[in-house]
Amino acid sequence: MEQILPSSTHIAPIRAISRGLVRELGLLDGCYGITLAQGHILVELEKHGVLNIKTLAELLHVDNSTMSRTVKNMVNNNWVAMAPDAQDKRARLLSLTPLGRVKLSELHRRHNDLVQGALALLENEQQQTVIEGLTLYTKALHRARMLQQYEIREVQPEDNPYLAHTIRAVLTEFGANKPGFAYVDPETDRMYETYQEPRSRYFVVVNNGKIVGGGGLGPLRGGDASVCELQKMYFLPETRGLGLGAKLLAKCLDFAKEVGYLQCYLETLAGMEKARAMYSGFGFTPLEAPMGATGHGGCNFWMIKTLE
Repeated sequence: MEQILPSSTHIAPIRAISRGLVRELGLLDGCYGITLAQGHILVELEKHGVLNIKTLAELLHVDNSTMSRTVKNMVNNNWVAMAPDAQDKRARLLSLTPLGRVKLSELHRRHNDLVQGALALLENEQQQTVIEGLTLYTKALHRARMLQQYEIREVQPEDNPYLAHTIRAVLTEFGANKPGFAYVDPETDRMYETYQEPRSRYFVVVNNGKIVGGGGLGPLRGGDASVCELQKMYFLPETRGLGLGAKLLAKCLDFAKEVGYLQCYLETLAGMEKARAMYSGFGFTPLEAPMGATGHGGCNFWMIKTLE
């Protein structure tokens, strides 16, 4: 499915609904003298038992200094106990005190009553719709936040060794670290130079300075000049499921149209099911046999898309 940007007619109502949820749950002023951040800390400590400040900050998506100030206040209120970490003298371990458990129990009771009262006004089917919708929205927010940590840019000369390592790591994962695949291509070690050719482009995906994926396209070797090939599109496991593949593929196809290609061809493995599903969503259809002379005889699934 090609990326479609949401219109403002969707964005504004969702933002209004989100604000309404916060207000109706009474989160702006806190509850029982507990702020929103403090409530989340109590819940995580109940769930995990013992945590340090760094882990808590990561779970709640706040910086360490903000977390430290909030925890200090909770320790002063005797809601949270702080103890030295025997394995790391610089760290402090946090846990709930008996008073903290009482405060959390009050918080749970208040919000359980609110949610129960709201759900009682809905039919069973409507209740399930609410759960599914909120789950979908929360997951989408998580993915959107994670995506902000990644940058997609054109390949640079200094990327060559790191990109080669990434490509070969993914091919090894799928058992394609042998002749007949990009693993042994000379171009894999000189990606920058390879994609300086006319009507070619390669993009890398970077997270905190680390190359975690990439993909590009160029003329289909041994094929018609109007056909390009999607080439060496791979992602490390940590990046999958965030929508980066779709974002990168859309970028490649935009470039293909820009330079005048009429069709885009690709070769992959039948075992790369999620990748094949993404390609199908973008309008790629299966072929009975390979096209051109790519040299990748190990691939066993071929697809093509007409560019509009």
